[in-house]
Amino acid sequence: MQHGHASRIHVAGERLAEVVEQMIGRSSQGAEPVRTAMTPPIEAAASPPADISGDDEGRPMRVLYVDDNDSNRVLISTLLALQGIICETADDGAQGVAAAGGDWDVILMDIQMPVMGGVEAARRIRAMGHPIAATPIIALTANTLDEQRVEYAEAGMNDCIGKPVQPPELFAKLFHWASTPWRETGADLEAAA
Repeated sequence: MQHGHASRIHVAGERLAEVVEQMIGRSSQGAEPVRTAMTPPIEAAASPPADISGDDEGRPMRVLYVDDNDSNRVLISTLLALQGIICETADDGAQGVAAAGGDWDVILMDIQMPVMGGVEAARRIRAMGHPIAATPIIALTANTLDEQRVEYAEAGMNDCIGKPVQPPELFAKLFHWASTPWRETGADLEAAA
């Protein structure tokens, strides 16, 4: 990993810790619910670092995050937004499949969700035409046993990040998969087991 990425990941981790501390403080004092009370106390960068982009034209990286847990969606989308990454969310696998047609650089997918789980959602996304079917999908789950990772890879997921999420790992994998040439080549990405 390049030094620039490592220092941005460290800063993102510090920013997330500050946001979480503020959220916990407000929630324990009986303030509004966390999802509506949160306003990060950190000054956001005027512009995202030059190499946090989804393509060669320098547009911000775009991530679809599919998770049924509201707190997880708030934390991950806030962490990504603090780094200039556009993150939209879906509440379950069915909504994730419906939203997969957006212009995403990476899809983060929880595994255990109501309506449709992450494994089935990944299979359905892979059955769509290019370029949607080639979008990198990263499982974001507490279920990370070897046999579970094999199941995710067989469903078409490219990688897996364990929960609780560690920001350095999250950013390293997002940067890795967003920088693959899947749009240009039209080739399927090799799934990581």
